[in-house]
Amino acid sequence: TNQYRSGTCSGRTDGYQCNACDNVTCAVGHYRTGTCSGTTNGFRCVACTRATCTASEFISTSATCSATTPTIPCVDCATVTCAAGSYRTGTCGGGTSTYACASCSSAPNYVCRAGSYRTGTCGGDEATFQCVSCSSVANYTCPAGMYRTGTCGGTIASYRCEPCTSAPNAQCVGQQYRTGICGGAAIDYQSRYQCNDCSTHPSSGCPVGWYRTGDCGAGSSSYDCESCIGAPNSTCRSGWYRTGTCGPATGNLFACAACAETAYATCPDGAYRTGSCGGTSVTYACLSTTTTTATTTTTSSSVASRTSTCEGGNSSYACQPCTRAPNYACPGSMIANEYFAQRNYNF
Repeated sequence: TNQYRSGTCSGRTDGYQCNACDNVTCAVGHYRTGTCSGTTNGFRCVACTRATCTASEFISTSATCSATTPTIPCVDCATVTCAAGSYRTGTCGGGTSTYACASCSSAPNYVCRAGSYRTGTCGGDEATFQCVSCSSVANYTCPAGMYRTGTCGGTIASYRCEPCTSAPNAQCVGQQYRTGICGGAAIDYQSRYQCNDCSTHPSSGCPVGWYRTGDCGAGSSSYDCESCIGAPNSTCRSGWYRTGTCGPATGNLFACAACAETAYATCPDGAYRTGSCGGTSVTYACLSTTTTTATTTTTSSSVASRTSTCEGGNSSYACQPCTRAPNYACPGSMIANEYFAQRNYNF
């Protein structure tokens, strides 16, 4: 096959030989004619003729022709399609085509930067991807009292505005208080509410010399640390004294009590009161007047006399030198006996 014979054979000489036919294969755009067999090497390559194509047709580079179809036909551009996930690029018409299929993942704007999302489609003969800023999406900003939910990125923009009253942690319960804010440009219209245990409040535990005020629970806290110095009832007015304690463990338990209402504020007959009341202490005590007699000398002597009284809740007994007694020194016209008589009378 595809061989022909050449040479001669006569007498005693056998000169026959088999040779490969020329033009067994023709170049693209050519077709083969003729025959090659026996002693004929007649294959010939003839250039194909090209049809005249319209603006929506092309001639395929892989098209062939033959002796029976020597003209290469035109192909409709619409017959070139791409698989899912790819799109068609290039141009086609007038006999030529640069159509090619490209992956959608390599199309412009397939990946958008942070803060934007992708719109458009890819397929057929186009990729219309566009990157759009999330700040232009509906509900990017929310009015006062509302916060933004949803996402923006990739191929999704699903922002919504919801009331802050329904935000996570908007309602704290039990011994919890809420921190954070909801909505507003400062936090990108998000909700940052958090529920915290009251025991973790900065003013839950106060330093020594301070006490806690306010309440905490059910979502709010008014805890604060106040100095015991200057606290209510830390200083009492005259005639009153302070009771109670103040500190981080007890809070402010200061109270002012009347000195007149304390024990021993009034002593019975035959007794008198000692001590004091004021500031933060009461040292009142009732002592018998007989005790006073024993300790302060209640009788006169040749050189001293007792003054004042002792009764009720007071004792003002005191011993004074006779030389300081009234009328101790008399005018010169009075005799000594009269003077001593008068002085003894005063005792």
